[in-house]
Amino acid sequence: MKNTEESGSELFVSFMRFRRGYKHQIMENGMRLSDATIMRILIHSSHHGVNEMNPSQISSIMGIQQPTLSPILRNLEKDGLIIRRHSEEDRRMTYISPTEKAILQHEAHMKRCNDIFKGLEEYLGAGDSQKFVEIMSRAAEYMLSLAPDDEGRQCP
Repeated sequence: MKNTEESGSELFVSFMRFRRGYKHQIMENGMRLSDATIMRILIHSSHHGVNEMNPSQISSIMGIQQPTLSPILRNLEKDGLIIRRHSEEDRRMTYISPTEKAILQHEAHMKRCNDIFKGLEEYLGAGDSQKFVEIMSRAAEYMLSLAPDDEGRQCP
């Protein structure tokens, strides 16, 4: 029987291997994870009637500081994936929207993600796939229970 420390270590290594493999597959599609996250936020918002977002809204959703977001947005703009528009009322306000190129690239990215998980489901089989979903759901609940709430307190 393994001790708790060995089990925790194996679990960690297994999780990190899965994450690394997934990240490699996504980056193979030519999109960095941060880029894909921003595209998903912008495109999801546009599907719900919000065609533009300001950087503070994006950084708030991502849980990062605006200085961290700025170079990512510059690269996305340079790559032709976003358009920045300054407010006519307040030139300090900037609004971000995805370009057609971004929408097409995001659709290809989402198809790739879907294909990856369809392949994983076929690889594991129906029974193990269902077990995997159940275990990952429980693991997510546990990890979220460790996250601090909005006031910085540990959640119960």
